[in-house]
Amino acid sequence: EGNWVMAWPAQGNAQWGTDFDIVEVHTIPGSAPQPGPAINLSFIKNVAGYATSDNASDMSPVVATDDKGTWIMLWSSKVPNVTVNNKTKNIKSDADIILSRSTDYGKTWQDLDVLNSNAQNDTGNDTNPHIATNGKGQWVAVWESNENLEGTIGTDFDILVSKSSDNGKTWSGPQILHNNADSDSGNDKNARIATDASKWVVVWESDEDGGSGKDSDIVYATFTFP
Repeated sequence: EGNWVMAWPAQGNAQWGTDFDIVEVHTIPGSAPQPGPAINLSFIKNVAGYATSDNASDMSPVVATDDKGTWIMLWSSKVPNVTVNNKTKNIKSDADIILSRSTDYGKTWQDLDVLNSNAQNDTGNDTNPHIATNGKGQWVAVWESNENLEGTIGTDFDILVSKSSDNGKTWSGPQILHNNADSDSGNDKNARIATDASKWVVVWESDEDGGSGKDSDIVYATFTFP
């Protein structure tokens, strides 16, 4: 409907400190569908409330919308504590995936939470997230992680996935996307996901030697939402 949200990591703000924090701008609703190049954008502001007090870097933001008013942003952060529903979660200093939702075109962001529900106990780094929705309340997020999931998949980078059936309010625990994660030794990175509202497709980069050598190749997986 002509509304856009853009996010990126920014460094060196006098108010937020010298670490990287996630900032965003959004179109003012009703201003975009006019002819010509002029689009009214909001002022730049940080997304996470902890930006003014933390000194850990936030990186790799992605944002998606269901075209029905809900926007979800994900990013990777090494912030050691996150306040969720007025309760502080100690997630240590490894990288985890942070989530925030907006229902007003990016004007405000609520429901700050940690996407990977094992964040308080894991030691691996969860980075480079991506997200898609079918517009029917179902969302899927993918990311790369060298967490061994309690010793089941090793410490090479693998692709993990989490799903939501209630428009991003709650999420399943992290699961392995590719079925060789427990036996491979190559690194799987840079996952991207898309859907046609029926089938979901994930593509990513892997240097696992599956008969094609140790160079990086593009592999994919498809699935349907249960």
